[in-house]
This record gives sequence, structure tokens and C-alpha cells, in this order.
Amino acid sequence: MFFRVFGTNLDFLTLGYEFDVYPVSFFRIRHPTVKATNQVKLRRKTITMNKKNSNKVNWRAFTSIFILLSFLMIGISGIILYFAPPGRVAFWSNWTLITVTKEGWQAVHTIFAFIFVVTAVFHLKFNWKPLTAYIKRKIQEGSKDRKELALSGILSASILILTLAETPPFSTVMTWGEALSNSWANEQTEPPVPHAELMTLTEFAQTVQIPLAEIQERLQSEGIDGADSLVVIKDLANRHNLTPNQLYEKIKTGQAVKPPQITKGSGYGRKSITEVCSELKIPVEDCLIRLQNQGIEATADSNIRELALKHNKSPIDIVSILHAENEKMGTSK
Repeated sequence: MFFRVFGTNLDFLTLGYEFDVYPVSFFRIRHPTVKATNQVKLRRKTITMNKKNSNKVNWRAFTSIFILLSFLMIGISGIILYFAPPGRVAFWSNWTLITVTKEGWQAVHTIFAFIFVVTAVFHLKFNWKPLTAYIKRKIQEGSKDRKELALSGILSASILILTLAETPPFSTVMTWGEALSNSWANEQTEPPVPHAELMTLTEFAQTVQIPLAEIQERLQSEGIDGADSLVVIKDLANRHNLTPNQLYEKIKTGQAVKPPQITKGSGYGRKSITEVCSELKIPVEDCLIRLQNQGIEATADSNIRELALKHNKSPIDIVSILHAENEKMGTSK
């Protein structure tokens, strides 16, 4: 209800009413209970809207958190793979860390790297407008960070080039990783040939130069059944809760096993003369003499790969020189 004021009599304020002044000198009277009721309705409406919004997923926040978690998993798995044993050792001995095999850690690293890239794309999509607005503003204002931008670009390109060129200190990081990885390898954990666990029993018998019938007889005496000619070493070992290496130890029990053949992929390039000679069971002094007879000067700590590059050979060529000499000596006896 509206009342026109003709004088200064405002006694109705004492009744607890409120009024609004309009340009036409009208007062709109509101009772306090009406105002309170409106406030309650507004509060209820706000609470209802908040509840509805709380049930919605904030995809921008989701992608940000998921990118962070993916980054952490990539970092953790990358560090583990940095010092994990070489594949030939890890698969032969069923190496695990926190009950996860090397294959498992490789899968975690690869999958989360893929997820990281995909999530980053969605993150850019959700933040595209703020990003483009920021870039436009920077372009309009003029870049104040030209030096920093140029420096970061040059530094990134330099790291990439020096890493590919195997230049210290980046090559040193890789060398440390190879040293840590190879520290797991020893006479007990090295397979006869790389990935021997994937061979059939027939192929394995030919590799270790033991008749198949003798291997089957030896395994049967150790309580290992199902050792048919086509069974894969890894599958046979898993069937009896053994590692391929443990299965091989049972085969070797009481047998005079001949030294394994020199094959590519055995990781010789990462090793020193001392390590290779130890595997071949040849005195280091004899190894150095044999190399010297071929015009190759080396020390006990010389790296096989570096030695091979220096003399235009491959690492397997250097090892073959030692092995061939060893075979000659054995034949002459």
C-alpha cells in the first residue's frame, strides 16, 4: 500500500514498519516479517543451488590434480627403472621391487606418460580462454621476459643436443645408470644367453650344449614334471614357482655345463675388461695380452664400448677376440 506524505508526520515508523522513498515522494511500507520471509527464501534458494553445484565435477580441477599425480608416477617409475637390472638379468631372475616386476614398472611408466600427455591436452582445452587472453595481453604489453625466454629456449636446445651427442655431464648420468643397472649382474644372475627364459627346452638344451634327454632326466629327478621338448623355460619355471635361473640351477646340478656362447645383446658394451674377463673366467693379465697381440692397448678398467669405438670395432668384436683365444687354448690342450 502506498501513502502520500503531506507533512512531516512519520509516527508510523514507531510501529516497526520500513519504507522506501521514491522520486515522486511516495513511501512503500514493508512489514519486518515480510522482509525476514524474503531473506529465508533467498537463503534456501542459495543452499539448494550450492547442493546442485556440489554434485557436479569440476573438470578443470580434476585435470590439474590428475596431471600432478601422473607426473609423480612418471618420476617414481623413472627413478626405479634408472637403477633396475638389465632386462636379461631382471627376466632371468624374476627381479621385483615392491612386488612389481621390471615389466610392470615399464608398463606403469609408459601408461602414465601417455595419460599425462592426454590429460595435458584436456587441461589446455579447459584453460584455453585464460591462456589465450594471457598471451594476447603479453603481446600487447610487449614481452618483458625476452631474455628469460631466449635463455630457456637455448638451454633446452643445448641439453637436447649435448645429450644426443653423449657429452658430459649428461653422458655421465647415463653411465652412472648403466653402472647401477649392471651391478645386479653376476655369475649367478646372468643367463647363458640374453632372454634364455623365452626359449623352448629344446632350444635351451642346444644353447647350453646338454642333451635334451639328460635335462629332462635331471628335472624329473628334482621333482619337475611337464618338461617336454616344446615347453618354454619361463612357463616351466612359473608352473613350479621357480625363477628361470633357479630352474637352470637344477639343470646344472651334477652336470658339467659348458661355458655359454658369446652372443649379441649380452651388455658387454657397458662392462669393463675386468668384468668381461671374470665372466669368461680368464685372468685379466691374459686378457690384456691377447688384446695387445691384436694391436689393442687397454687397461683393466677400460670400457668395452669405448675400446671398440677407438679401434673401429663393435663391443662383440672385442669380446670375441678374448673368447676366440680362450677356445684356441682349450683346443690345444
